[in-house]
Amino acid sequence: MPLKIALYYPYIHLRSGVERTILEVLKRSRHDWHVFTNLYEKDTTYPEFENFKSRITELKKISVERSYFNTLRSAWIIFNQELPLEGFDVLCVHNEGLGSLINFKNKDITKICICYTPLKVIYDAVLRRDYISKNLHKAIFYFPVYFLFKVIDKKAFKLYALCFCISKEVRGRILKNNLLPDYKLKVLNLGVDTMYFSGNTGYGNYFFHPTRIKWWKNIELSIEAFNILQMEHEGLRNFKLIIAGELYKTNNSYYEKLKKMAAMNKNIIITINPSEKDILNLYKNCRAVLSTTLNEDFGLTVLEGFSFSKPVIAINNGGPKEIIRNGITGFLSSPDAREYASYLCKIAMDAELPMQMGSIGRKDVIKYDWSNFINYIDDFLEDLALNKRKGIARNLKL
Repeated sequence: MPLKIALYYPYIHLRSGVERTILEVLKRSRHDWHVFTNLYEKDTTYPEFENFKSRITELKKISVERSYFNTLRSAWIIFNQELPLEGFDVLCVHNEGLGSLINFKNKDITKICICYTPLKVIYDAVLRRDYISKNLHKAIFYFPVYFLFKVIDKKAFKLYALCFCISKEVRGRILKNNLLPDYKLKVLNLGVDTMYFSGNTGYGNYFFHPTRIKWWKNIELSIEAFNILQMEHEGLRNFKLIIAGELYKTNNSYYEKLKKMAAMNKNIIITINPSEKDILNLYKNCRAVLSTTLNEDFGLTVLEGFSFSKPVIAINNGGPKEIIRNGITGFLSSPDAREYASYLCKIAMDAELPMQMGSIGRKDVIKYDWSNFINYIDDFLEDLALNKRKGIARNLKL
């Protein structure tokens, strides 16, 4: 008999890894999931969510504007929000920042977490340093919020029975900040549809950088590295860099900055809000896939690149470091543009290398098929319900 699972995520409004995971759960799980969210924007997220609109309840709206005022207001709304959970067996919170605040007003139900990261600007040391260095004028607001949020968030995390972390990197952030003890944590990597992301593959003269247009994605690095490549290697001036991803209205100023950088090189193309078909074609025919986030939580674009038999060049930190075999399925670079450019050069100048790396990457990615993730979650929920009925839920082990 299917269990009735409540799923909470503050905002379904992008085509990001979180929304993709929620959608795959709705499509593939053998249990009955119902999504509670404070913001559902069907026109900017995956259109397939409309197939499940009867299983999505939109609550009091919150803003995704990243000002201190709006963030604190959203946190307050979530903190005081009581969900209609009568008849549900478990509350599963998808957390990448504020989501865990839902725990305070919903205590009388077993809660688990799928954690993509605790709030990055608070708990990701690499991103935190980068943010502070670029926003010194906001320090007077940042540090009081930093200390207050850590105190409240720690209490929120303690209300979870168990927590699934999407990578070792995320698990490390939780442990380092003492949000949960190790016995309540399990690393469970996200998946990729290895049948959907497949097909006849070519290796054209362009690098593909799939990303969201957001400052912490560090997209400047791929532009700077590509410019170095073309300045120093005249024979590679027929190559292009194609940056394609979703632009949400809150990131327009960052987009304008990237456009100015890209305008200096006609071989750099930025495509905003591409269709799914366009994304697939770009993966299918590129020479290699790029990732430049300084400390990526996991790296779904790495898996998607591998699934299309493409090598990936990423930063030697965070989730990609757990997925890419350096020099075998791709390259792990420091965030230095000249070093990153050297790996672009290796891929561009050796026609056989991307095919060899891509072939191995395709074999590696099979273990990340979505069925593994969904089946593990489903089996765990059944064990949780069984143990709860026996009165031993507190003794569950991941």
